[in-house]
Amino acid sequence: MSDDTYDFWESKLAGNDPDPLSDRTKLPLGFFRTQHNFPLAVWLTDGGDRLALRGFAPGKLMATNAMERMAEMGNFGKAVREEVYRAAFDKGSWEDDPPPLTADRLPMSPSSYGLGHNLANADDPLEAMRRELDDEVETTDEFLRQPITTQEQADRAGTWARRVGMLAKRADDARKEEKEPHLLAGKSVDEKWKPIVIGATELTQKLKKHLEPFLLAQRRAAEEKRRQDILEADRLRREAEKHDDEETRGALVDDARRLERAAVEPVKTTAGRHGMRVGLRSGLEAIITDYDKAYAALKNHPSMREFVQTLADRACRAKMPLDGVEFRDSERVV
Repeated sequence: MSDDTYDFWESKLAGNDPDPLSDRTKLPLGFFRTQHNFPLAVWLTDGGDRLALRGFAPGKLMATNAMERMAEMGNFGKAVREEVYRAAFDKGSWEDDPPPLTADRLPMSPSSYGLGHNLANADDPLEAMRRELDDEVETTDEFLRQPITTQEQADRAGTWARRVGMLAKRADDARKEEKEPHLLAGKSVDEKWKPIVIGATELTQKLKKHLEPFLLAQRRAAEEKRRQDILEADRLRREAEKHDDEETRGALVDDARRLERAAVEPVKTTAGRHGMRVGLRSGLEAIITDYDKAYAALKNHPSMREFVQTLADRACRAKMPLDGVEFRDSERVV
């Protein structure tokens, strides 16, 4: 494809995986959402010059060397429709982004969002992250009261869960960093940071749990479609056998093959923006159906009853049969 057309961008929009431009130092023309969540527009002037606008600020065009570095690394992100790009640029955020944090509660790690901020309270990361967590709790309260019914809401929940999870990690990393030179005083450091870590982690799990019904419904719908496709493919093949006309028979068989190919495609169920997605993970969980039998099977373990459930889970993951315990499939947002 030509380096000076929108073919690459249009192919990406269509869900294809086109070859990169022949000149790897050129950004493809079109509209993109970068891995750091910035909008990116690339176009040609009437004189044939390639220009790129990255970010939400108008008029700040990328330097040529910056464009070349981004092109060579291939990190210009995901193709988006022009109207989606323009709506995000005008609004200053993407439609599926969670509500922005208030000015005094911005994250202490601006690189998490690809944004830079001068924080007045940067000398007190604990207070900054506590305010950030308070803001997240406040802004998620109403959202968690309503079921998720659209992909847009699911994407927002997924991104939100990852954002709060990143807060938990930043708080935990900060806790560890502060604790390192003060091992003797480690207990007091834990007590100071744990509320933020636990609070953010619990809110992350709430958001993921809130998202589960929607994603499970999406998966069930996809699996039902797969089942219907298989049935329809079988019907088409039987119908083809009834026809003497080779052209008609061939058309029916082609349709059956197309449905069969679609039926074996993996079901992908995720939520969240590019780089901030969460999704369903299949696995097994241990269900103790007879505690006495399970206890008897594990009674020689030194930790005894309090670890029976933990040991049953380990046995489940190893697919090792255990008396008094049955395993069942489970799915959860991770």
